[in-house]
Amino acid sequence: MIQIRKTLLQVETTLIEGGKTAPLPLKLYSAFAVVKNPWAGKGFVEDLKPEIHAGAPVLGELLTRMIIEAVGSGEAVEGYGKAAVVGLDGEIEHASALIHTLRFGNHYRNAVGAKSYLAFCNTRGPANAPIMIPLMDKNDEGRRSHYLTIQTAIPDAPAADEIVVALGASVGGVRIIASLTAIKTSRIWATTSPILQAFEKDQLASCKRDTPDCRKTHRCSSSASTPSTASHTSRPVKANRWF
Repeated sequence: MIQIRKTLLQVETTLIEGGKTAPLPLKLYSAFAVVKNPWAGKGFVEDLKPEIHAGAPVLGELLTRMIIEAVGSGEAVEGYGKAAVVGLDGEIEHASALIHTLRFGNHYRNAVGAKSYLAFCNTRGPANAPIMIPLMDKNDEGRRSHYLTIQTAIPDAPAADEIVVALGASVGGVRIIASLTAIKTSRIWATTSPILQAFEKDQLASCKRDTPDCRKTHRCSSSASTPSTASHTSRPVKANRWF
C-alpha cells in the first residue's frame, strides 16, 4: 500500500492580468499527495507493476476527490492536467510510473467527463523544487486558449525518498489575455506555418498503421484532412517495467 505523508490543496484566483480586469476570475485548483517512493533504496527495480497497481488507483481516487470537492462538480472543470516530482534518490521513471497509467488518470478523466488526454509533467528535484502542472481543455487538446500551467512548490517535499503526485484543474477556462483564442477549434493544425503543415501532412501520408485501431489510438489517418495535433506525438513504446 502506498504511504501518504500529507496532502495539500491549493486554489489560485486571478482577478487582474496585465492591467486587465477579468470578466470572469480564472481559478486554478491543484491537489497534491506527498508519498513514500515505493522503489527508493532498492536499486534498479526491473518490474514496477506491483507498486503501480497498488498505489496509482489510490492516488487517482484521492486527488480526484480533492479536486471535485473543491471545484464543486466535475462538469465545472474546463482544463485539466497531472504532474509528479520524484526526490533525488529516485528515477524519473518512478514519477512517471505512478501517473502514466489508466489506473491513475481514468479516475480524473471519468469524473470530469473528459475526452482529451491529460497534459503532464514529470521531473526530479529536491524539497521545494518547482511543481508544474500543465493544463489543457478537457475535451479539445488543440484549444490554445486553455493552455495554462500551475506552478508552485512544497517547502519540505519531495524528500529524497518521496514522490509528489498532483492533479490540476482550471475553472473560468481561458487565460485572461488569450491572444491565441482564434485558433481553438477541435482537430485543426495548431500552427499556421506552411512548412510544419506540410511536414505533418507528409508524416500522416506515410503512416503504415492506417487501421481502425490506429485511428482510434493515435487519431491518424492518411486520408484525414484535419488531423489532430497529437497525431504522432505519443506512439506506444513497449514498457517492460510497466503494466
